[in-house]
Amino acid sequence: MIYSLMDFNVNVGIGDIKVARSPIVLVARGLGSCVGVTIYDKVEKVGGLAHIMLPYYFQSDDGFMTYSNKMRYATFALPLMLNRMVSMGCEKVNMVSKIFGGASMFKRKSRTLDIGKKNIAAAEEFLSEQKIEVVSRHVEGEMGRSIFFNLSTGSVKLVMYGKDRQEIEL
Repeated sequence: MIYSLMDFNVNVGIGDIKVARSPIVLVARGLGSCVGVTIYDKVEKVGGLAHIMLPYYFQSDDGFMTYSNKMRYATFALPLMLNRMVSMGCEKVNMVSKIFGGASMFKRKSRTLDIGKKNIAAAEEFLSEQKIEVVSRHVEGEMGRSIFFNLSTGSVKLVMYGKDRQEIEL
C-alpha cells in the first residue's frame, strides 16, 4: 500500500492534546484566541501538540468539571502532555517548543478580556518553569491560524487566514 503524508495527519481539536512519534503530522485548525503549543524531542522524534482554549484551570466546587473540560486549560493540558512525552522516553534537555495563535479576534474596549494574550502568557510561564526553550513564536495579531507539526523534522507549517491566505514554515 502507498501512503501519502495526509494518511499520517492526526487532528488535535480544541481543548485536546496529542503526543506521537515520527512520521505523524499533528494538526490544529482554527487557532484564533486559542494557542497551539508544540513540544518536540529532537532525539526521540516525539512531539506533542496542545490546542489551548483558556489559560488557567482552578478546581471546580460544582462537581461538573470533567477530565475533557480540564484539557481546555494550559495549566492542566501542558503538564499532562509533557508527562506523556517523558513516559515515551523523552528528556527535557532534548526538547524545544513553539507557540502559535493567541489572536485578538474581536475588537474590544477592554484589554483585560484578551484571552489570547493570557493563553500565550500561561504557555510561556509553563515552558519557562520547565526550562524548555521556545525556539519560535507566531502569536497575537487579528488573524486565524492552522498549524501542521511534522514529527519527522520538528518543523511547523503555519497557515494564516485573514485578508490573504499565507503559508510559512517554522
